[in-house]
Amino acid sequence: MLAENYAEVSQVLQDAFEDAVLMGVEEQAMRAILADVVAGLVSPKRPAR
Repeated sequence: MLAENYAEVSQVLQDAFEDAVLMGVEEQAMRAILADVVAGLVSPKRPAR
């Protein structure tokens, strides 16, 4: 299941990255945006604030 999740997330991120770059977003800016999304993920082990 983890491998399937990884493959699915990788494809979604790749698609979002490609779409953004093709629409004129700088690659480094989109990489930073995606990194911010990952950094903002809430752990299920921590209570929500």
